[in-house]
Amino acid sequence: MNTNLKNTVLIGKLSITNWEAKKKAKSVERAAESAAGATSGTISARKALLPGAEALEDILKHSAAMRTWWNTVSAPWFDNGMRAYNVAGHMDIVTAYGDMARHRELLINEFLDEYPALREQARFSLNDLFDEADYPLPEVVKARFTHSFECMPLPDTADFRVVEGVDPAELARLQADAEARAQARVQEAMGATVMRLTETLRTLADRLARYSENETAQVKGNRFYESWVDNVKELAGLLPQLNLVGDPTIAAVTAEIEQVFDKPALHYRDSFEDRTAATKKATELSARLAALFAAD
Repeated sequence: MNTNLKNTVLIGKLSITNWEAKKKAKSVERAAESAAGATSGTISARKALLPGAEALEDILKHSAAMRTWWNTVSAPWFDNGMRAYNVAGHMDIVTAYGDMARHRELLINEFLDEYPALREQARFSLNDLFDEADYPLPEVVKARFTHSFECMPLPDTADFRVVEGVDPAELARLQADAEARAQARVQEAMGATVMRLTETLRTLADRLARYSENETAQVKGNRFYESWVDNVKELAGLLPQLNLVGDPTIAAVTAEIEQVFDKPALHYRDSFEDRTAATKKATELSARLAALFAAD
């Protein structure tokens, strides 16, 4: 395998499981099917075991935020959830995961403290739908909330050489095939990063241009959103770890973004001159990246 690739790319996987406190309401299904004269199995119904439980909802929202974060700071690799990132971002990723994991543990403990009371509230909320058997013991519920983050270097295709009992020609073919697939995954991941950056810059350029046009035409209700600029600045901050192979074009674009958008977002609302320059630069960079992506 390409030595530089093995030295710069790590692959990782974020795993999260939750107990969502949902269960099939079979009695409701049967009653609805009977009332409609429908065949068994045509209606599906689920009951919320802990309706209105905000502590549980907080865990589920935090889980979604963790998954969004992971998809933001990494690039696709395997279909099994493994994703890739540049080793330069490893400590930032590990630190961020640790902070989120600790907060998740607090949320889980808060929910477990409330669980007995929530179960009693559900007894009245669900009435005839309540079934004591639907509610696991607290320690069982806790075990259903899991989270982990694992990372590893890229597999070394040279490992095929230690396989015994396989024809050398077949070993060489397997090694070449693994090498080609690894390179293809890197290209796919880099392509996703380039496309994401291109679209973010293009969106910013379009919105800044429209804002300037409306400002010149004195259109009422012309609004400027800080997120237009902040989204680009945030992505630029992530590029070192998304730039798996240290592509010089992406590194140069990162530097140019940081140079052009070096002021708070609202500055580009108030300064027509800097906003115009930023619009031009965002358009130029998105076109340059689009050409790079097309070339790949």
